[in-house]
Amino acid sequence: MSLTGDIKSAMKSLLKPSLKTYDNFKLAQEASGAGYEDDELIDVIVSKTVNNRHLLNDIPFFNNATLSSLTSILYGFQEFNSINVIDLGGSTGLQYHILRRLIDRNKKINWRVVESTALAHKSKSQFSTDELSFSDDLPKAVHDFGEVHLVHCSGVIQYMPNPYETLKIIAESNSHYLAFARMCFSKKAKDVVILQQSTLSANGFGPLPPSFKDRVLLYPQTSIQKQRFFQILADRYETLFTFQDDSGVHYPEWQEGLGVFMRRKV
Repeated sequence: MSLTGDIKSAMKSLLKPSLKTYDNFKLAQEASGAGYEDDELIDVIVSKTVNNRHLLNDIPFFNNATLSSLTSILYGFQEFNSINVIDLGGSTGLQYHILRRLIDRNKKINWRVVESTALAHKSKSQFSTDELSFSDDLPKAVHDFGEVHLVHCSGVIQYMPNPYETLKIIAESNSHYLAFARMCFSKKAKDVVILQQSTLSANGFGPLPPSFKDRVLLYPQTSIQKQRFFQILADRYETLFTFQDDSGVHYPEWQEGLGVFMRRKV
């Protein structure tokens, strides 16, 4: 094998989540270091957004998260001329920018991204608009809106310190619709907590700015029970459809990917 091949092989092995499991999220978090609160990670995501957001007006960029949120918003606009969206784990508002250019400007969108404290603070100062805002507090975001039309979650529930409590808050938001993309469920009879490995360059939209040196990052990840997921939401929500979404799955032998779109029960 060539030297280049050796390097690629080594990087590929680094980017697979660790097979070591942990008894709970807290223990995994202690082993991961800063995780999603890593200062350099925040700087990379913000810098990429600054450098590349102009491209969002020119490039049709779609993935499962975009399609699920677009479907949700189109459902919402059948009933409302203005909608309030909470985007949990929405980074610097990428999904908003992609979707905004696809939707009639006469339709008003109030889009609130809920993120980590550090990322929400930096995003608020640089990327807020009259439609796009940022918060680090999910219950407060729900309260501020009063009426929520859509809670959008893409590849985020599995990275929350307590995913089931987060799902309860989402259920209690009384949002008209819920959209989940890139969910990662455990095929085992229990939750499975691991450390997922990534790189600086894999985070954010666009290439890594030359002022940063790529390195490996670690995040605690919990593959939760699909049955408990639906049980928590079933009292208030009906499932309109599900779709296959393996984009957040790294171990298909014991992880199941899924997208879910729900509507509040009348």
